[in-house]
Amino acid sequence: MDPRNDTLPPVHILLVDDNPANLLVLEEVLGGLGAELVRATSGEEALKRVLETDFAVIVLDVQMPTMGGLETARLLRSYSRTRGTAIIFVTADPDADESIAEAYQLGAVDFLTKPISPPALKSKVAVFVELHRHRVSLRAAQLHALQERTFLAAVLEAIEDGIVACDAEGKLTLFNRATRDMHGLPEEPIPPEEWANHYHLFGPDGRTPLAKDQIPLFRALSGEHVRQAGMVIQSKEGVSRTLQASGRPLYDEAGNKLGAVVSMHDVTAVREAAAAREDTAREQGRREAAEATAERLRGSEERLRLATEAAELGVWTWRVRDDLVTWETARIFEIFGVSRTAKPINARRFMEEFVHPDDAVAFNAAVQRTLESDERFYFQGRFFKQDTGEVRWVEFTGRLQRAADGSPDRVLGTIADITERRRAEEDMRRLATELAEMDRRKSEFLATLAHELRNPLAPIRNGLEVLKLAPGSAAAHKAREMMERQLRHMVHLVDDLLDVARISNGKITLKREVVDVAALVASAVEANAPVLERGRHRLSIDLPPTPIRLEGDAMRLSQVLGNLIGNAAKYTPEAGHIEVSARVRGGEVEIRVADDGIGLAPGALPMVFDMFTQVEPAIDRAQGGLGIGLSLVRALVELHGGTAEAASAGPGKGSTFTVRLPLAREAGMHPGDGGVTPVRKPAAARSLDILVVDDNVDAAESLAELLRMVGHGTRVAHDGPQALESARGAPPEAIFLDIGLPGMDGYQVARELRSTPGMERVLLVALTGWGAEEDRARSAAAGFDAHLTKPAEPGEIQRLLARCAGP
Repeated sequence: MDPRNDTLPPVHILLVDDNPANLLVLEEVLGGLGAELVRATSGEEALKRVLETDFAVIVLDVQMPTMGGLETARLLRSYSRTRGTAIIFVTADPDADESIAEAYQLGAVDFLTKPISPPALKSKVAVFVELHRHRVSLRAAQLHALQERTFLAAVLEAIEDGIVACDAEGKLTLFNRATRDMHGLPEEPIPPEEWANHYHLFGPDGRTPLAKDQIPLFRALSGEHVRQAGMVIQSKEGVSRTLQASGRPLYDEAGNKLGAVVSMHDVTAVREAAAAREDTAREQGRREAAEATAERLRGSEERLRLATEAAELGVWTWRVRDDLVTWETARIFEIFGVSRTAKPINARRFMEEFVHPDDAVAFNAAVQRTLESDERFYFQGRFFKQDTGEVRWVEFTGRLQRAADGSPDRVLGTIADITERRRAEEDMRRLATELAEMDRRKSEFLATLAHELRNPLAPIRNGLEVLKLAPGSAAAHKAREMMERQLRHMVHLVDDLLDVARISNGKITLKREVVDVAALVASAVEANAPVLERGRHRLSIDLPPTPIRLEGDAMRLSQVLGNLIGNAAKYTPEAGHIEVSARVRGGEVEIRVADDGIGLAPGALPMVFDMFTQVEPAIDRAQGGLGIGLSLVRALVELHGGTAEAASAGPGKGSTFTVRLPLAREAGMHPGDGGVTPVRKPAAARSLDILVVDDNVDAAESLAELLRMVGHGTRVAHDGPQALESARGAPPEAIFLDIGLPGMDGYQVARELRSTPGMERVLLVALTGWGAEEDRARSAAAGFDAHLTKPAEPGEIQRLLARCAGP
């Protein structure tokens, strides 16, 4: 059985961090790699884990209380089983130059500073996971190869013909068991250079010693293809054997001589049997010896049959003179899918019925080379299985035997079905190609991500300089608008990335309601109004007079149409035309977004919805994007039970994106407004006492200053204990609390606050970078009234404060 076909053991990743929140983040980021994630909350626990399990990669926090990450790594490198394990260090210390140097001295593959980019970490760990899988698969393949070599060695020892070989200098290197028996060698091992001291070689008369240039092995070493009958071997004990020898030189692929090999067939019994037939009465004893020898031959054939069956080999014979192909073992009938009662066939019928037409010429050429030059017959190709008609890959091997006059007599050989092996090889090649493509697309995406994040940072930085140099001016007002626009763009990029991750992990929940298509279109157009205005595009909307209602998540469907309209604006030259239309067809609504922009090449259509795919490199377009918008469109549409497709007449001829969604089942559904209503900025009725808690000093101080500017009283804390002390000393009316605080996280702080008398009615708002559904559920369970993701919209903050600042 081929071990490469067995299921490979699971891959393990060790995550080491003393902060459970950080471990939760790492598990979220790395959960989609198909590996088993193992936690360790200390260096000591990590050392225990590696003694129990082999890991593909270890993600190791540098700063831990009792045993730091660097000390842990030194101990890991002292273990033989983890000496070569990939280690990725992570740290929250921005000034970790000395730690970085020491980490790389310990053999670290990377050193990441928190906050860690999830795509970067995931891509790095994925490489080592795939490398680990490849190494495990390779070890299995090597074990299989060793098993094959061991089997072949066993077969060589099992056959009854003697095999002897020498190297290029004539030094004997191989005697199989049959040869040792023929030469009368002792059972205990002896050095090859002493083998010749244990026997004598004679000519056919059994008396004339063979000169060196008459010995078959040395004739073959000199370059001859040897066929020598009647050689006699006599052991020191006086036992003689008559052999028929054949041999040839051995060369490597470059034509360099490797040595020579000779096979020897014991014909002693045959000659003795012939003599016995001539004088039966006088040679009765020799007849009995011949019968005993024949029995040994039959036993040898049986052993060979058992060996070939165990190896799932089929044995065949082609008698060249009468052109007859016979199949000697049951396995060959199974490989070709024919009945065991089938009659022998000639070579022409075999070619017509079994050999695949595309391989017929190569197969015939291999046969002719063997007949003309005594070259070993070897061929791999496709053959038809007669009972099912399927195509199988088969490996042929064989040797030519010549008649006494030197003409081809017969070819003996074996066949093996190698279909599964070929498929495994193809899978390995395909995996290598896919990994290379994934690596290329990952590199392109990271470069694009850097480009897209830097683009808005440049105008934001310039805007800050304008505000510094000319506060209160018209230029400052324009700069603020520009900075807000660029900030929204960055938030949109991050939200798209998070949405893709949630969909990939199956963590998006749709809030279904009856949605009006017209409201969805209006919301999507409103969201893209700035980009449409900047491009001076002409927008046409063609909707039927009768309302069209869908069943779905209004916000997500608006996001779908918004992405399609934004994509059309991005890839349509200035002053272009964009049309949005909707029609009911059967039980579906068909929404189209068409443009007269740059269009799509035919080859781009099948992959336009793939992750990180762009029609052109981002450097060629002013608003390149990350290449995930259309992928997000398709994913969200499919979650609603619909389809999305792209069409284009070619480059320069515009594009049309069509979304088909099922119409609403009106019964039992609650009608919604169908769109996303922007939050209005409520005015607070009175000043509030507000506590802002964030370990990021700039984030805390800037939010506190913003709240003071609109009339509220504020105070700031930068960790959990400080926040509790401030709140218990003078209970505030509202608290904006970061989740990822050092030591005591925001969930713990929230539970402490809610258990403090007088804090039951305080407005408690989670302000964090984590915004998944499970994050919101955890904050609600901890006692938060609301959950905002950074950067929070000022209007949303004011709306929350209005709840406790009424008249």
